[in-house]
Amino acid sequence: MLIKALHCLLIVGFCLTMSGQSVLESSTFKFLNIPGSARHNYLGKSAIAVPDEHIDLVLANPALLEFNSKGKLMASSSLYFQSLYGHLAYSMNNYKFDIPYVVGVNFINYGKQRRIDIDGNDLGTISPSEISTYIAASKTYEHYKFGATVKLAYANYFVANMAGVSADLSMLYRDDKRDIYATLLLKNIGYQFIGDRTQTNMMPFDIQFAISKKFKHNPLRFILMTQELYHWNAATTTEEGRGYGLWPQNNLYRVENPSILAAIMSHFVFGAEVNFGQGFKIGANYDIKKGMENSFDNMRGLTGLGLGFGIYSRKFDIGYSFSKFSPISVNHTFTFTMKMSEWLRR
Repeated sequence: MLIKALHCLLIVGFCLTMSGQSVLESSTFKFLNIPGSARHNYLGKSAIAVPDEHIDLVLANPALLEFNSKGKLMASSSLYFQSLYGHLAYSMNNYKFDIPYVVGVNFINYGKQRRIDIDGNDLGTISPSEISTYIAASKTYEHYKFGATVKLAYANYFVANMAGVSADLSMLYRDDKRDIYATLLLKNIGYQFIGDRTQTNMMPFDIQFAISKKFKHNPLRFILMTQELYHWNAATTTEEGRGYGLWPQNNLYRVENPSILAAIMSHFVFGAEVNFGQGFKIGANYDIKKGMENSFDNMRGLTGLGLGFGIYSRKFDIGYSFSKFSPISVNHTFTFTMKMSEWLRR
């Protein structure tokens, strides 16, 4: 059964990329890749292989959902330059089919922007936004867990509207004796079916694999994650072999013809998390691809780095994290989770 499931996941993923075109370059609704919580932000994409009973990683990997997550309400927000990102989620259980699931909504508002016509006339302001509703669930089979998330996305740009559907499919292997977890994830399988002036595109599809290990009598867990496994060079995102960087119109800030070593390393994300008992976690990740694409030639700094912590109690959880988008910008994410069953208990 395991081999069949693994083959199905891989066949679906590679069929979606047989065109040879860059998925990330032409895809829409890229806000679906924004981390859904503070913990997701400080672990980055390596979060897909860090299972526990919390729901703050539901957008990272649906297979991480546990029955102990029931009755949790999570609210998260992030500041992206002048944009505001939000995420609300609530967890429940289906006891008939032994399935924990989460329903949620995430959105981004890009703030007020001026409308200027080709003659330079000021036509007022608009507030473009994107929103997605989803349901995520997991199913356990011996040492394996299978997860799926179905998302419906909608965008309002005032002069154009877009809508699309996508799904995440994942398989998680758990070795509790050696404390090893491995995940294969097909992310954002889908299509934009209502397009801008009839133009449609794929969702920001990705194939990811991660493995994590926690050593005995050691609170530290290491995670090694790989992304964009459907092509050999994750650092470039155009057919000409040039990355889009921070300002795509300026070639000086593009990743141009990276070396073989750089092309290989661009697939990797390194993560780590330290658990101080059940009440406090700190973690970090470094995304090599993000660091390569969003750096200046003469100023790189800590671009691609994420850091943060989480405080966990019987009735609520609090999380904070930040990540470096570029040498001159930082993203802040705040998350608050209420355990409704504890608050309603007499």
